[in-house]
Amino acid sequence: MPESVRAVLGSSATLSATYATSRPIRSVAWFKVDSKISSKRDPVLAFYPSSGTSPETFGNFRGRARLIGKASLRVGSTTLQDDGLYVLVISVSGVAIEEGFVRLNVMVPPSVQVGPSDPYVTRWGKTVSLTCTVRGSRPNITSLYWEKDGSRIDVNVMKYFGGNREMPSLMIRHVTRADAGRYTCIAEHPVRPAAAGLALQVLCE
Repeated sequence: MPESVRAVLGSSATLSATYATSRPIRSVAWFKVDSKISSKRDPVLAFYPSSGTSPETFGNFRGRARLIGKASLRVGSTTLQDDGLYVLVISVSGVAIEEGFVRLNVMVPPSVQVGPSDPYVTRWGKTVSLTCTVRGSRPNITSLYWEKDGSRIDVNVMKYFGGNREMPSLMIRHVTRADAGRYTCIAEHPVRPAAAGLALQVLCE
């Protein structure tokens, strides 16, 4: 079994598992460890090969979980509640019960909003702040940067301040006509990047 499996919110996740034995299998069961009480295990799926019946699913996993191959668990339409630690318990005739653990990480891509408005109108010589708000990311975004007219902005030059993961909003000092254009805030994430943009217009007196 792998230590962990990643799945995007709403997609299917397969917790791969198998076993090898010449003895009869009494049962194959999957449980989810309670996130607050580690000693509590909530049943997900149970299968008794000798009974001749199909695997049974429980609770929120009814209609979404099924057994794949010998012991793999597939969960369809993953939700945030599916995130957590799972336990596979196999009971073999004449042998002690065997257990295996795998963590399911449900990932959520971020959404990005920029402001104050689109277009954003300012005057020559002003200092402006273009806001960038990132929401809903799971896990956290890996990086954040701004582009102007499709080219990445070097926020290390004195004209700019912020515009990174720690300080997403971009400050532009003493704007001129050359600063007018399309600004885009881009957040990188393991699932996929997210972006939003606005047009900056500079009025010259």
